[in-house]
Amino acid sequence: MASGRDKVRRTRLVCLAVCAALVVTACSSQVGGTAGADPAVAPPPELPAAELARAIATRLAGTTSARFQVDTATSLPALSAKSSLSGQFRRDAQGYWASAKISDATELVFTPGTLFVRPPAEAKLPADKPWVRVGATDTSEFAKQFQPVFAALQRAGQPPVELAATKLVRSEVQALNGLVPTRHYVLEVDLAAAAKAATDPDTRQGLLAELQLGATALAEELWVAAGNVPLRATSTLALPDRPQAVQVTTTYTDWDKPVQITPPPDSQLSPQPG
Repeated sequence: MASGRDKVRRTRLVCLAVCAALVVTACSSQVGGTAGADPAVAPPPELPAAELARAIATRLAGTTSARFQVDTATSLPALSAKSSLSGQFRRDAQGYWASAKISDATELVFTPGTLFVRPPAEAKLPADKPWVRVGATDTSEFAKQFQPVFAALQRAGQPPVELAATKLVRSEVQALNGLVPTRHYVLEVDLAAAAKAATDPDTRQGLLAELQLGATALAEELWVAAGNVPLRATSTLALPDRPQAVQVTTTYTDWDKPVQITPPPDSQLSPQPG
């Protein structure tokens, strides 16, 4: 049986992996529009990487919602694991909202400026107060393990700096799952150029950390339907001795369908565990 300390450490590592997933897929995770589910709907024409970046960044400011599934496979010296994150999000006049569950059963609710965490049962919170509030500036040990998720969710509404250093390798029309016609892009991100162009300190730090591990490029694949709405995105970070050091696959469904995201009431909140 894993000890409580091991559970906390594993949760922190999973959160870091989730952060990586959100960072590398931020370029397409909040794009609005209506995906073409009808096979008769033509896929969009090919766009140069710079125009694709502008189209996505423009849509980032729109009011939209969707459901998502993020699957992460990590093979690093300090972490070898698989994790999944499933949930939904919406953007409205107040900002960005999301709710999700990590594969170890940790539940998350993100509201503009605040993250609510429902840890697994091993945290031994009172049954009637299973949630913990984590603020952007909290410095407790508990809060620190979720700060990467908090930061990544906040960055999700910003234009994708990665695409500013992206080269279009090729694109072709491809039927996703044999049904929906999409434009399939194969892209390559120059990590050094992306780090130089990054204006967000956390994003730059993450890119520099990848460079220090020996990575030089990030391979991206993106499937977009009519209106340049993403249906799937895959990112692969390769290291000299690990061709798939981190691989993230994000699938999107139910674009623009209403989603309900409700933060827990104060009566269900516990103090942050020590």
